Amino acid sequence: MHPISSLSNYSTEERLLWDCALYWRSPENLVIPDSLDWERFYAISESNRMLTVLDQIFQAEELSGVIPAAIGNRIHDEAENIAKSADLLSASLKEYLHRAHQKGLDTVVHKGLWLSIEVYNQASIRPGSDIDILVREHQVQDSLAILEEMGIDQFWPNLLDDRYYQRHHLHQQRCSKDLKIWFEIHWALDHPYTLLTIDYEAMLERASRGILFGEPVLFLSPADLLLSLAVHLVKHAVYLPTLIERSDLPQIILADGMLMYYSDIVEVIKLHHDEMDWNFSIDLAFRSGCVDILGSVCKVCRDYFDAPIPDWVLQALPVNGSAGLSRRVMHKMADHEISIYHGEEPDKLWQFLVSTNGAFILRPVRILDLINYIFANDDYVSRRYGALGRKIKLIHFLKAAMDCLALGADSLYFTWDRYKRLKRLKTSASLFNRLEVDA
Repeated sequence: MHPISSLSNYSTEERLLWDCALYWRSPENLVIPDSLDWERFYAISESNRMLTVLDQIFQAEELSGVIPAAIGNRIHDEAENIAKSADLLSASLKEYLHRAHQKGLDTVVHKGLWLSIEVYNQASIRPGSDIDILVREHQVQDSLAILEEMGIDQFWPNLLDDRYYQRHHLHQQRCSKDLKIWFEIHWALDHPYTLLTIDYEAMLERASRGILFGEPVLFLSPADLLLSLAVHLVKHAVYLPTLIERSDLPQIILADGMLMYYSDIVEVIKLHHDEMDWNFSIDLAFRSGCVDILGSVCKVCRDYFDAPIPDWVLQALPVNGSAGLSRRVMHKMADHEISIYHGEEPDKLWQFLVSTNGAFILRPVRILDLINYIFANDDYVSRRYGALGRKIKLIHFLKAAMDCLALGADSLYFTWDRYKRLKRLKTSASLFNRLEVDA
């Protein structure tokens, strides 16, 4: 029996949603409990972005009529809204890809629509609010120029100046005037001041040629695709490697609204199971500094989603997680999410810290990353510089310190610049305005 289904401390609603993530392709294997809080089930499903999957499940002949009409209609209506948004994004992406090909740009469509079509075989099944593009760093400006030609530009006033993102971030954002179409042009998968050393040029060189919406694109290799999805997941669920052994981890995943992200990775592993070169994936994880990331994600996918991952792969990717203050912070973050999930009164300090995660590019949890980056371990220094010694470690320390000073100075300067711009527009200039679109 599946682990979460056999645990009495999980609610009926949680167990059913988890099973829906597992068996959505074969709804005949699902058993719908007689007693279910459908409002609670809907709320958890919505926060985990699973309504489109549920609509497909409950439209199946085997389960028709088992769900209350009011809940079924709400799920179906939301699925239709998501489908309309997917159609809009698809048309825009098709135009972008056509223009990019004409200009000779290499394009990887990351997550979102690509996963929906190539993995789920349905454009609207994976809800997404934007289009993620991965390009070579020297082609970012060419990509932005294409979007400008399409009428997609810097129409959201809350964004900081491009120079800030170029120096300290991983993508540029653009949107349509009505804010319905968003593009993120990535040149990296995570912020620069981490201990990751992912070779993005090599990732693009390993990609194969493919077709999406009738236009040429690059498809990441199975190993790179798996790594990229794992990095993206842990970029948002930063606590995962540290909390991997917690018995309430499935509930933390649901409380954090991350179920769809794990489902994505499980589906990719199933799709590429026969061609997955696990030895290369392991080597890539070590070379990229992603052992904790890939190891923890694979362990969750194997233990809780029955993903076909060999035991020896998990043994080759040992997960250590954070230590000291970072470890305490990660556990506290999870406890806070769980308390909110259960409707309890949150700790005011942690409520403030969590709320700022959506408001600042320099998130509070990123401060821990900066500390680790400045006082980098030997493994990172060796990966980054190809050698190790006192002189090299000192050089890195000085460079990292200068990087952080520049980050601090630019954060102040460009935040003030944004404040003045918003004031001129007579709109809210609060620091707590959202600066990023959810991935």
